[in-house]
Amino acid sequence: MLESAFSTKVIKNLRAMGGLWRKQPASRFGSAGVADIIGLVRGWYIEIELKAPGKYKSAYEGCSPLQLAHAEEVIRHGGIWIAGDDWDEIREALSGVLDS
Repeated sequence: MLESAFSTKVIKNLRAMGGLWRKQPASRFGSAGVADIIGLVRGWYIEIELKAPGKYKSAYEGCSPLQLAHAEEVIRHGGIWIAGDDWDEIREALSGVLDS
């Protein structure tokens, strides 16, 4: 599955669960390292970086140094940052926020 098709699947599932979710388009006008999906759920700021399923041993392995530096910033400020290439793993990582 291509990353674009995976992204569409993930955003559809997230929106069905509730909260505010936006796909962040890659652009030269955007901030470097910002994840593909940005969300706000029950007061939690969440970013999800998507990788093409099966491309890497771990989705985090496919992240650039800029993405990882941005992830540290999000986490340091109390947000949630996830890299994923599998919907079930993303859902599990968010279960505490989405299920409450």
